[in-house]
Formats: sequence, structure tokens, C-alpha cells
Amino acid sequence: LRRQRQMCIETALRQGDTQTARHYLSRCADDPRSLNNLGVLCLMEGDREKARHCFTLAADRGSADAAYNLAHFDELSYEDFGQRSSENLL
Repeated sequence: LRRQRQMCIETALRQGDTQTARHYLSRCADDPRSLNNLGVLCLMEGDREKARHCFTLAADRGSADAAYNLAHFDELSYEDFGQRSSENLL
């Protein structure tokens, strides 16, 4: 069930459907992958401070994707992340 939710979240984020992504994230935001995806959602919505916080929490819990996002956070916008590495972003 958790894997299915993650797939729904990632699909929604790729499609720009923040409402659906937030709905699913509200049910499983404790694990590193969900925290990373919450960071992506916050970035999409323009809340860079909260996005950085979510990426940091996820990276501290072992998410390589979140560590990647943090490493490139200051130099790239959400659009840049999507163009360069949507797989790492999500």
C-alpha cells in the first residue's frame, strides 16, 4: 500500500497536481521518500524554506535523492530540477 501511495504522489508531482500529491503525502509523510517528495511539493508551491527543511530531514534519514536535491538546491529552481534530473528530484 505504501509503495502504491508513493507512486501516486510521484505521478501527481510530475503532472503538477499539487492537491493530489498533498492528499497522499498527508497519509505517509514520515518516511524519507515521502519527506523528499514533500520537499518537492513545497518547492513547487514556492516555499523554499520548508522544501530545504524537508530535504534535510529526508537526507538525514538516508534518502540519496534528498541529498542530491540539497546539493543542488541553491543553484536551481524547481523547473531546473525537472529538466535536469526528474528521477533524482523524486
